[in-house]
Amino acid sequence: MELSAFRREGSNRHIKGCERASQQLKFKIRALNNKECERVAELVSLHDMESTSCALDEEKREIESTFLGSIRGEHSSAYVGGPQGSDTRPHKSNFSSPSSVANAGTHFDSNPVFSQTLPQHSVQPPFRRIR
Repeated sequence: MELSAFRREGSNRHIKGCERASQQLKFKIRALNNKECERVAELVSLHDMESTSCALDEEKREIESTFLGSIRGEHSSAYVGGPQGSDTRPHKSNFSSPSSVANAGTHFDSNPVFSQTLPQHSVQPPFRRIR
């Protein structure tokens, strides 16, 4: 084998080795890109979950404050009527007034639907299992 053929064969091997290394690098780059895309998707998903969680926490606080306000006899203006912020005065509710508590039983006693007594035979025995 002459020297030029030897060099040509060596350079061909070198070129093939470079092509293989290039292919391996391309595969590694694709894998890294896929991992990066997955990571970005994961971060976006986490961000969406966090923003949803923050919105739910805010809604929970708003509901709790409204509920506590109704127990105290106050409502926020957003739930009383009219556009939000139109009236900032606390509104009294019938839930906590002493007269509504004292008269709680009289409404049902005076209503004919609630004052009817149920027949005594309305209590059913427990159901038996059918096999």
